Amino acid sequence: MFSLQSDDVKSFGMTLDELSQLGYRVLTITTPALAFHRAMQQTYRALASGQPNPVLAGTTRKAEQAALHDTLGLEELLEIECATVER
Repeated sequence: MFSLQSDDVKSFGMTLDELSQLGYRVLTITTPALAFHRAMQQTYRALASGQPNPVLAGTTRKAEQAALHDTLGLEELLEIECATVER
């Protein structure tokens, strides 16, 4: 693993495929954290001012929650939990 010094892989001078061939799987940890921080700031500013949340423009809470569950593989995780934890 290594961390890019900017917000995109193009600045490194290699493609994702080239990096993958070298064995790299995770390219950055800080970029998603910084993007999350910015989204949180925008969300709380919107809530505090009574404005629509710009981060959720074009979607609904329910749709975004479903997308989050899909990204996490929640159904598969729940199946694992049921098979290994619950009696």
